Amino acid sequence: MSRKHRTMLALLSIALTAVLLLLGWAGRHAMGRASDEPTPSAVEMTAGAKPRPSKTDPSLKTRDAQRLCGQTAPKVVTLYVTDSPDRSRLLDEYFTTQATGRNVPVSHIKPQPAKQFAGALNVEQPLGHAVCSVNTGLQSSPWMLEFDWEGTFGWRCTSVQGPIQGAYADDRL
Repeated sequence: MSRKHRTMLALLSIALTAVLLLLGWAGRHAMGRASDEPTPSAVEMTAGAKPRPSKTDPSLKTRDAQRLCGQTAPKVVTLYVTDSPDRSRLLDEYFTTQATGRNVPVSHIKPQPAKQFAGALNVEQPLGHAVCSVNTGLQSSPWMLEFDWEGTFGWRCTSVQGPIQGAYADDRL
């Protein structure tokens, strides 16, 4: 191979690398993944924990589905499976009134084995719909949550469902 061809090949390699780096940066920027939080993130769960997110939970108001699933979905499952005096108020904050699974009493939910719940984004659709999974230490499968974007409230959970084995006290829900 001549010197001219080697030089041309080297310049082509550098240009291709630069284009790929630029596309990678643009994709990362467009997806909003420049968050300081690693994904999936974990939420501490202790016995008798009483989750108290603020009324203005910032992860509800951002359109970033990755952050929603990594930070908020574990909080939602924590408040859902924990018996606390303000559980009803918190369900109103995070869930739509017609959300599937919302009306399951905490007495029908088994204690979850993990001390930390970890959430991850499964599916995001451009029309403001996201599906998240949250691992609570059950080996069969994670909890599945669906969220829709509502202009006034931000993200709201429209469905919560635990694994068939190990999530519910009567294993029929």
